[in-house]
Amino acid sequence: MKFIKKFLMLFLIFIVSSTSIAIVKANAATVSGQDIVNEAKKHLGKPYVYGATGPSSFDCSGFTKYVYGQLGINLSRTTYTQIKEGTSVARADLQAGDLVFTNSGHVGIYVSDGQIIHAPRTGSVVKISPIWTFIGARRILN
Repeated sequence: MKFIKKFLMLFLIFIVSSTSIAIVKANAATVSGQDIVNEAKKHLGKPYVYGATGPSSFDCSGFTKYVYGQLGINLSRTTYTQIKEGTSVARADLQAGDLVFTNSGHVGIYVSDGQIIHAPRTGSVVKISPIWTFIGARRILN
């Protein structure tokens, strides 16, 4: 009897965890890059605060995590881990919603025309800026 209970518990845990992974993948398949940009623009003007994850203030990776999260897509918390998510994208192939890394410690969301929306630094606010440097980009959406 104990074996059956343990088996059923493990099976239930497996089903629940598989379902949540499937939901995240399904959301990534149905959300558009423009949906990501539209959500990001709702936060223009909110202050940068180191370590903040929203909704009233953000740091750069807290901002990207929050924006994607509002649309049901879970990103990891830091720039250093977000740069490993999704698939690599060349600068020439950027699309709305892609994560753009301007240095090893900064991430923003590609808008269009060589611009990102991001939470840049202490004393600043969420804003749209030209990409000044580029070390890589990741596409999270399918």
